[in-house]
Amino acid sequence: ILSVNSKDEEGGNVKAIMTRTPGECLACRSCRCKWVPFYDIEVLDHRKLELETELKSIQNKKDKQIIRSTIPKSVVDGGGMKFTPSELIDELLREIKEVHSKRTLSMVDAELHAIYSSTDESVMISSLHGFET
Repeated sequence: ILSVNSKDEEGGNVKAIMTRTPGECLACRSCRCKWVPFYDIEVLDHRKLELETELKSIQNKKDKQIIRSTIPKSVVDGGGMKFTPSELIDELLREIKEVHSKRTLSMVDAELHAIYSSTDESVMISSLHGFET
């Protein structure tokens, strides 16, 4: 049984009681949850490790004017491989932040669907802040 608060046409609060079957997902609005991850967490983790390793290797090359790298997304997408140290650091940090955001989004989305398809009275979440509540 699920209690849902909503507003009626005049803006007043209405409490609706709905019964749910196990596995029914309110996020998908289907009998069974149909969620599939948009991003592969393992691929994101591997990419983040690549970027962080490249970032650490730059620390030994900061005195050089030009650094060649095949790791940045711009190179993977067909761009040039030559960077100044500051350009390369900026690009790597930007992509690390993007990978982190995609990973967080995927984890939040997975938890949302797990919660919306659960019939338990309480659920634990951790993707938003890193620890279970």
